[in-house]
Amino acid sequence: MQQLASCVWAHVIEAEGFPTLAAVVLTSRRAIVVDTLTGPDEMAPVLEFLAAEAGDCSRLVVNTHHHWDHVFGNAAFPGVDSSPSAPARA
Repeated sequence: MQQLASCVWAHVIEAEGFPTLAAVVLTSRRAIVVDTLTGPDEMAPVLEFLAAEAGDCSRLVVNTHHHWDHVFGNAAFPGVDSSPSAPARA
């Protein structure tokens, strides 16, 4: 995870030759995950980061759009409705 600002981190992968990222914004009450990459395996560093840094903050998953390289990692958040059309809360 790369820190971009005081409360913003990113995990960048290459998806079929294109840089693609998942971002995490931490507030005092929420951990907001923006896009979930190509699958749960790619989200492992993000999940580890959340476990270490987010404590008991509620999770909010936001998909910027429906492309596979931005939503297939939603499965890393079981029990959460993470449709691209509406953010999901955990």
